[in-house]
Amino acid sequence: MKEKYENEKSGLNDEIQDWKFKKEQHESRANKLSSEIDGYRREVQEAKRECEIKVQEAMDHVSKMEQIFMNKERELRDALNSEKEALIRQHLEFAEKMKAEINSAVQLGDEKALGLQERYDELNELFDQRPSRPEDLELI
Repeated sequence: MKEKYENEKSGLNDEIQDWKFKKEQHESRANKLSSEIDGYRREVQEAKRECEIKVQEAMDHVSKMEQIFMNKERELRDALNSEKEALIRQHLEFAEKMKAEINSAVQLGDEKALGLQERYDELNELFDQRPSRPEDLELI
């Protein structure tokens, strides 16, 4: 019986040794996996930092492009306003010139009409004051 217990004890000791070995293997595997997880965490943190840097760079670029766009828009708007004002000035100058030419033409026409009226009045007066022709007198 002692032998039976000794055999059982020996079997249990072997089984304990197996379990200890398996435990060590599992602990070794757990440590290895834990190290891998820590490595992955570091990689994830590094990737996260890189992403944050890239996002910040992109945001800075967008901000810079928006500023460039606003400056260009302001330049174009100013140029357009200057061109518009120049065209308005040209139009007003042209309108004033045409108005002056029309006034000059009207004045010239009025002067010609007055001159013609005066000439007509002179000729009419001369006609009225002309001496009668002898044939006309005979007729009368």
